[in-house]
Amino acid sequence: MGYQGVAAFVAGLIMGTGSTVTIKVLYMVKSIGLDGEEKNFEKPLSTTCVMFIAMTLALPLHIGYQYLMVPKEKRDFPSWNTAKFLMIPSVFDLIGTALAKCGLLFVTVSVYQLVRCTVIIITAILKANVLKHP
Repeated sequence: MGYQGVAAFVAGLIMGTGSTVTIKVLYMVKSIGLDGEEKNFEKPLSTTCVMFIAMTLALPLHIGYQYLMVPKEKRDFPSWNTAKFLMIPSVFDLIGTALAKCGLLFVTVSVYQLVRCTVIIITAILKANVLKHP
């Protein structure tokens, strides 16, 4: 793994942790409700919606990059069948993210990060046992 791999790992670590801490701080912000009582901003679906909108913005950026920076003969756009096929895991990822944000309401950031990282371990176990990959 070269410098680019290390830089990507460090950037992912900083961005992932920063995102989680920011969301937890957001959940602790207090505001006055319609009934006049002070309440915490505990709306996990709104943070999931912000994440969805931010990731959706990556598609026009990718298309713009392809048109502006890549030669015409080397442009790579996915087909509609590929896009439809990718929507299935994307919906499950969105549901999983919404449930994870609900869980973040009840646990500390460190516990949330530990549980989130177990996805890598479970994926490796499933890959080895179900798909029979080394």
